[in-house]
Amino acid sequence: MVAHGLALEPTQFRDLMARGKVRVLCERGIGEDEGQYRVTFYYRRQRHRFVTDLAGNLIT
Repeated sequence: MVAHGLALEPTQFRDLMARGKVRVLCERGIGEDEGQYRVTFYYRRQRHRFVTDLAGNLIT
């Protein structure tokens, strides 16, 4: 899902992650967003963001 969001092939995405070329930011929700996490993957000028619950189930 993330590879597709960054317009990469899955094998290419895994390789870039292993080499530290894809950055990840994970933010924990507070207040009305408590119990959710926003995860953003960055590669070059592209980004792919989604929100999960505590169990890692995709919300958006």
